[in-house]
Amino acid sequence: VSHSFPSTFDPRGELDLTVEGLRYFEHSHFPLAILFSSEPVLEFQLVYRADALERAEVLGLAQALEQVLNEMTASDGERETGALALASAASWPESRPESLPEELGGQEALALEDLLQAEMTSRADSLALADNETRLTYAELDRLSAGLARRLIESDARTVAIMMGGCPAVIAMIAALRAGVCYVPLDPAWPRARSEQVLDAVGADLLLGRQADPSLGLPFLDIDTVGPGTAADRWRRVGPSAAAYVLFTSGSTGEPKSVVVSRANLAYSTTARQAFYPDPPEAYLLLSALTFDSSVAGIYWTLASGGKLVLASDLERRDPDQIARLISDEGVTDTLCIPSLYAATLELAPPEALNSLKRVIVAGEACPPSLLR
Repeated sequence: VSHSFPSTFDPRGELDLTVEGLRYFEHSHFPLAILFSSEPVLEFQLVYRADALERAEVLGLAQALEQVLNEMTASDGERETGALALASAASWPESRPESLPEELGGQEALALEDLLQAEMTSRADSLALADNETRLTYAELDRLSAGLARRLIESDARTVAIMMGGCPAVIAMIAALRAGVCYVPLDPAWPRARSEQVLDAVGADLLLGRQADPSLGLPFLDIDTVGPGTAADRWRRVGPSAAAYVLFTSGSTGEPKSVVVSRANLAYSTTARQAFYPDPPEAYLLLSALTFDSSVAGIYWTLASGGKLVLASDLERRDPDQIARLISDEGVTDTLCIPSLYAATLELAPPEALNSLKRVIVAGEACPPSLLR
């Protein structure tokens, strides 16, 4: 995870202001954070959690980082990163198996395919997906994603772009995971330049959708032309470090940056969510755009728990009245949204429309105490 903090205005040169007795502490909720500062000279500081790493391991990383920086500055010309001499493997922390913290049970995270296929098999006749056009059971999701996965394997694609919404987009995501390929979601409402930028960055081989866009210059597969799979279509087993999907930051501080999430990371976060929340979501209303990371939590937490995933359209997820209608019509028990949207829904919706709600997660903005009351 990369955070960029722009240089701030220094008032000392223009204001008669003195600050004394100030002590500064760095803390990170990540296992390890590397803080860089370039003024007046390049400095870096390593901040780590003592429950995650040993001091000797962090010192080894610091020495490796110093070696790389020295290599980079050894000559005045440009250097290819692949030509840099890296520290020996002994400098790096020992690899540890992915397991949940003790407070979440401590068990190892299951493989992603096992989490999802278990629900597709055991809850075959239960409703898995619903939008304003389509309703699919787990058995139907299993067959449709298996058929599309087979086509993806036959295509030899390594990274696929998904340009659509609703139930078809989720089918395509599951299919990509079944095929062992990486996917990147595109918003059909994006300007073409933004889509082209994302596609160039990830090197996508194939565009999945329901309407071709020749201007993007990618081979296109219309998922409506793909038939269902059969019991013979198995999940393609790939390693846990293989990429599951790529998302991009909003670009509010400059160019959008890609974030690659591995299959192990996705399985771990899903297992942790199941362990943290005592009751699985029975019916989850997805209000996040598929290009935002918050959508991932709702999609895989719900489908790996046997719940119904309700997908709001672009217009519905912005309208508190429509949100209240969906909650009432679909018996929604769980959702995630920004606090201001939840507050507007509470204010405008008839109280009885929200009776099915059991849990609302708010994020993305400061949450006022009044909303909790």
